[in-house]
Amino acid sequence: MPRINTEYREDAKKKIIAAALDVAATSGWGALTLDAIAQKVGVTKGAFYSYFKNSSTLMQDVIIEMIRIIRDHILVSL
Repeated sequence: MPRINTEYREDAKKKIIAAALDVAATSGWGALTLDAIAQKVGVTKGAFYSYFKNSSTLMQDVIIEMIRIIRDHILVSL
C-alpha cells in the first residue's frame, strides 16, 4: 500500500510542477502564483502544502524541471 501512496504523491507533484510551467509559459513568470497554479490544477492552495514544504520549494522544483526540459531539447538537437 505505501508504494501506491508514494506513486500518487509523485504524480500529483509532477502535475503541479507541469501546471506551474504552463502558467509561466502562457502568462509569464510574474503571473506564477499559488492561486494561478491551483486554478490550473483544480485544487486549493492548501493542497500544495501537502506536497511542498513552501512556495520556495515548489519554485525550486519548477526550475529544476525547466532545466531538465532544456537539457533534453539540447541533447535531442545534438
